[in-house]
Parts: sequence; C-alpha cells; structure tokens
Amino acid sequence: EFDIHGGGLDLLFPHHECEVAQSVCALGEGAFAKYWLHNGFINVNNEKMSKSLGNFSTLKDIFEKYDPMVVRFMYLQTHYRNPINFSEVLLDQAKAALDRLHGFVRGLNVGVSELDEASIDYEAEVAKFSACMDNDFDTSGAFGVVFELVKNVNKLRDDGKLSTGDVEVAEKFLKKVDEVLGVIYGGDETVDEDIEALIKEREEARKNKDFDASDRIRDELRDRGIELEDTAGGTVWKKS
Repeated sequence: EFDIHGGGLDLLFPHHECEVAQSVCALGEGAFAKYWLHNGFINVNNEKMSKSLGNFSTLKDIFEKYDPMVVRFMYLQTHYRNPINFSEVLLDQAKAALDRLHGFVRGLNVGVSELDEASIDYEAEVAKFSACMDNDFDTSGAFGVVFELVKNVNKLRDDGKLSTGDVEVAEKFLKKVDEVLGVIYGGDETVDEDIEALIKEREEARKNKDFDASDRIRDELRDRGIELEDTAGGTVWKKS
C-alpha cells in the first residue's frame, strides 16, 4: 500500500483498472493506493506530445532558453488534470507573469506609508489558498489568490495606505505559499552592493531633479543587466 498513484489520463483504462482489480484480489478493497492522480496531456499544436510523432522538446533544450522556474510556473498555472497546449508563447506568458511576481516581491517595501496596522488578514488569505489546494490541487486557483493579494497591496500603495503591517503580512503569506509552490522566492532576487548603491544614487538624483545624472545611471545599470521601473511608490529593479 502506498499514498499516491499517478499517471496520464490515457492510463485510466485498461492499465489502472487492471492494477486496481489485481490489488483488490490480492490485498482487499482500497488497499493499493490512497489517491489516484491522472494528469492531462501535453499537446503541441493541439496534438498529444509523443515520441512517435516527434513533436516533443527535451527539458535540456528548453532550459537553454528558459529558466526552470518559468517552466515550473507554466505547469502550475494549469490544473494538473487539464491539458496544456505547449508552446513558446505559453512559456513567454509564464515568464512575463513570473517576472511581475518577482518584481512585486522586490518592491514590496517601496512606497510604504507611516501607518502600522495591517488591513490584510493573514489567516483569511491562507484559508483561501488552502481551500484551493484542498480542492484537488487547484494550483491555478491558488495563484489566483496570490495575484489578488498583489492587486490589493498595489492598490493600498497607490492610495498611500500601505502599512508596515500589510508588508509583513504579505511577505509572511507569500513565504507560506512558496513552501508549497516553490516559485516566488526561487529566483536570484539579490544584486551586488555596488549595484544597490547605484540604484540609491539614481533615486537621489531623481528626487533632486538631476535628470542627466538619473539617465546616465539608468543607462549604466542597463549595460550591467539591470532594468529599472519607476512606480508611484518608488523604483523597482529587475535583471534583464
């Protein structure tokens, strides 16, 4: 007896029904596997990906162009029982969404007001996330909860009401979520001290309306692989 038996939807009959029949005969009812998980097909141009058709890509090839976290995120955005029509367009969309999420994490402390009390309920957010995961591993719904939190935090920031308490709650929640999903804090979210110093120097130049210096530092950072995004609450960076 073991906990989880997995496989593709095409294995339900006759393979898995045969396994169930054999296990019932040998061990009794319900003694083989506690949970059966059947995943949807990976399709390419609406055809099932298969070795015989030659319409497959290896992970080694994909990882030459996309970070493994992007691939992981792409799969998690779709419920495991649903098919995925695999394409570079889908990977590009996943990369863009994951970049936004990582950018949100990097800029979480940007534009914080002087308020202390949190308006975001940590327990309520965890309950919504858990409800999705308890609903047959609904990872797509779980990410819906995450991006709803992102939207709410950004609105609080835009309204000048983002408190230190909200930031703490959001960070605590995202770290809790990432214990399960493993993509939010999986990337390289740090920069060298000299890069940090240049970002701060540029922020000071913008405050002092020294736009020549601001543009010069932005160009230097871009040459070093750092893109800057100026928001209402402050500047957020990302690696290009």
